[in-house]
Amino acid sequence: SWQHDAPLSWVRVVDLHDSVQFNHAAHVNAGVGCDLCHGRVDQMRVTEQPFAMTMSWCLDCHRDPVPNLRPPADVFNPSWTPPPDQQDQGAARLQELDIRLDTLTDCSLCHY
Repeated sequence: SWQHDAPLSWVRVVDLHDSVQFNHAAHVNAGVGCDLCHGRVDQMRVTEQPFAMTMSWCLDCHRDPVPNLRPPADVFNPSWTPPPDQQDQGAARLQELDIRLDTLTDCSLCHY
């Protein structure tokens, strides 16, 4: 069994600008997998930030989220791969959740 004598401490890896509000629940509920932003943490010896989380990086996904929307049961599955009909499944998820693309790029969605 694994033992560790010292208490484990959490170290912030991703540090967004103070003006950014990020809601994990909104992304998880929409079907955005953790690995899309955090990378394959399950394969990292030391957790690191795999992507430069710039505003343009986030906006690229907000403008076209369909390729990144997976079934809710697979949100925490880091080895999930999009099925051949991902465009159809992602579009159906977008419609099911009533997510309007014109609201995903509203500045106040992410900024105070």
